[in-house]
This record gives sequence, structure tokens and C-alpha cells, in this order.
Amino acid sequence: MTLSWTQIFGLFQLTIRDPKEGAEAVLTLPLPRGAVPIIFILSVVFVALLSGVLQLVLPIPEEAQVTGPGPFTLAVLQCAQTAVLILAIQKVGQWLGGQGNLVETTLILSWLQIMVLPIQAVVLFFTIVAPLLG
Repeated sequence: MTLSWTQIFGLFQLTIRDPKEGAEAVLTLPLPRGAVPIIFILSVVFVALLSGVLQLVLPIPEEAQVTGPGPFTLAVLQCAQTAVLILAIQKVGQWLGGQGNLVETTLILSWLQIMVLPIQAVVLFFTIVAPLLG
């Protein structure tokens, strides 16, 4: 199954216009078996990459600099944090009478992370361009 950019853009628009209908459309995509974990990992990796680039671009004052984890560790932490969030949303949803399963919850949260990527890219672009404009 291949999604075109037009279909993905349509899903973006639908999700923004009507989140419930957008989520239902994402859940009805004919994804091959095993695609959801790959989508999850890719969404986390792309978010971590953009966050890492943003950290490289934004100068941190010397007095505030702290030696922290490297980019791979940050990606693993982002993955773990998102996995915990997915599990928490799944459990709370079940306690409140929800009918979704873990795969559906993972797909929806991954989709929402993918929707944030263009926004992060725009922020990164303006972070780079704004100082050049004076």
C-alpha cells in the first residue's frame, strides 16, 4: 500500500478540521501487518532528529551549558517517553470505557507526532532565517 502526498495532505487537513474523523481515517488505512511499529519508530526518530538539529542551531549560553546525553540517547529517551505515554493513554482509555487497542493507540499517537513535524520544521527554518534578517 502506498500513500500519495495528496492523500497524506488530505489526512492532515481532515485531522485538523475534524480530529475524530481524522483519527478514524488513519485507523482505516489499509496498512500492512507490522507497519505500526515501524511508523512509531520513524515518527520518534524524525521528532528526535528535528529536535537535535534545533538544539544545534540554537546557541546555548556558556553558563547554561551542561554535558548531556548524545543524540542517540536522546532518541532512545524520546522513544521510551512516547511508549510510556501510549501505554498511559491506552490504560486510561480502558478505565474510562474505551474500546481501542494498543496498536490503534500507537498509530494515532504516531500520526499526531508526524503532524507536528512540519511545525517543527517551520520553527527550525525561522530560527535559522530570523537572525539573518536582522
